[in-house]
Amino acid sequence: MPLAIQFMLFYWANLILDYPLQCEFQKKYKQEYHTVMWVHCMIWGFGLSLLLYYFGLFAWWKVIFLVVGHFAMDTWKARGWYKYHNLSDGTAYMIDQSFHLGQMLLVFFR
Repeated sequence: MPLAIQFMLFYWANLILDYPLQCEFQKKYKQEYHTVMWVHCMIWGFGLSLLLYYFGLFAWWKVIFLVVGHFAMDTWKARGWYKYHNLSDGTAYMIDQSFHLGQMLLVFFR
């Protein structure tokens, strides 16, 4: 399978794991409880790691990098910490998605 197709699948998996597979409980409570945020991040990180394994790109450091990085960025966004810097919700969303895209590019092409 061509590398470009693999990365497109990887990116689409990111979107599916980050939004539709997030239940209402997670959406409601991840900004209040670290454990709920960790569960969301682990589902996302391990889901992407399964694809990395399938593509022959798996490494444990990538799993840790994905999960911890996702936790840090989503906590920043979910708790509204970006508002301390007078950033709009739209800007915070773009920063969040750019960060996740950077994570994915690093683990996919490294």
